[in-house]
Amino acid sequence: MPLTVSSAPRSSVALTLALAGLLAACEQTPAAKAPEAQAADKAALEAKKFAILDRMCTENDASACADLGLRYVQGNGVWKDESRAIDLYEKACTLGAGRGCTFLGFAYERGRGVAQDYGKAKDLYEKGCEAQIGDACTQLGVFYQLGIAADRDEGKAASLFEKACAAGEPVGCNKLGQLYRDGKGVGSNSRKAVELFERSCGSGNAYACVSAGRAYQAGDGVPVKIDLAARLYEAGCKTEARAGCGELGRLYERGLGVAKSQEKANEYYARACEKEASWCSGQAAK
Repeated sequence: MPLTVSSAPRSSVALTLALAGLLAACEQTPAAKAPEAQAADKAALEAKKFAILDRMCTENDASACADLGLRYVQGNGVWKDESRAIDLYEKACTLGAGRGCTFLGFAYERGRGVAQDYGKAKDLYEKGCEAQIGDACTQLGVFYQLGIAADRDEGKAASLFEKACAAGEPVGCNKLGQLYRDGKGVGSNSRKAVELFERSCGSGNAYACVSAGRAYQAGDGVPVKIDLAARLYEAGCKTEARAGCGELGRLYERGLGVAKSQEKANEYYARACEKEASWCSGQAAK
C-alpha cells in the first residue's frame, strides 16, 4: 500500500501549504520558463513547504509532524531519512494524529526504519482506525483476515473493510467486495460485491475494475454486459492490473464486446507481460 492516507482531518496543514503554493505562483513571471528553471522553482516551493511543516511540527501540530515524516521517507524537499521519519511519526501519533499512527504502523509492518514487529503494527493500526483513517482500518482488516498478530477472523475483517470503505478508502471497498463475492465473513452476495468493486474502481483501484469486469462478463450478480466488461478491463489495464490487459486481449481475440482484432489482442497480451512476467509464463503453459 502506498504511503498516502485517506480520511485525514488536517485542514490547518492543507490550508497553510495551499497558501504557500499560491504565493509561489503569484511570484512567477508570466513568461514561460525553461524546464531547468521550472524544476528549480518546484524545488524551491517544496523547500518552502518543508520549512512550514517543520515550524508547525515544532509547535506540536500533530498532522504537520505526520506530513513531515512522510517527506523524510520520500525525500521530498529533504534528504531521505527513515530514522527521522520514525521519530516524527511517533510524535504525531503521541499528539493524537491517526495518520501518524498509521504511517508508523506501515513502518513496523515492513521493517522500514525499525525492526519489523507485526504486534506493534497491529496496535498502531487500531489507533489509526479509531481515528477514522481508512488505510489503517484496511490494514487491520488484512491482519484479521490472514491471522497476522491476531486470531484469524474474517467477520472482523469484513467489519473493518466496511469501515475503511465508508471512509473512502478504495482498497477496503475492494477487499469487502471480495468477501461478499466469496461468501467469507459475510453472506454471499454477488450484487453487493459488484457494487463495491465499481465503487473501488471509480476511486482508482485497478484490481477492482478487473473484478467488476469479470462479473459483467460472466453475469455474476449483474446482467451480462461484455462491452462494459471491456471498458472495465481497459480501466484496470491503464494502471497496474496486468489481468485487465490479459482479459481485454482475450476479448479482442474472440471479438466479444469489441471488434475482433488479433493485432489488438497481441498488443494487450504484451502489455500484460510487461506488467508481470509470470503472467506470460502462465499463458504459455496453457
